[in-house]
Amino acid sequence: MPRINTDTTAVIDEKIGNRLLNARLARGISQVELGDSIGVSFQQIQKYERGGNRLSASVLVLICKELKVSPMTLLGQFFEDENGSGDADILQRLIEAEDRLRQIRGLCSKASGNDA
Repeated sequence: MPRINTDTTAVIDEKIGNRLLNARLARGISQVELGDSIGVSFQQIQKYERGGNRLSASVLVLICKELKVSPMTLLGQFFEDENGSGDADILQRLIEAEDRLRQIRGLCSKASGNDA
């Protein structure tokens, strides 16, 4: 039986971890907060983000629910269409745009003296 190519899986784990890091940062959530919300230590979140530990399907679901992203945000790059435009890239851009809009609304609210 052929063995899994651990060099390839390590690269995949690192890329998924990097996407996790970016999604967490885009949401403004610390490693401690994310870990607490899903029942793991911040060190475990660090290991996921660095690709040192592989995400199980159940942990992936919990993390995506907490970060309010689709699993395709983390996994999508591996399922891109022929043109290289995957849903994950679009979703990541949407998350970033939503966060920038939230920041702009906050600045406008402060400038006008409202607390909304």
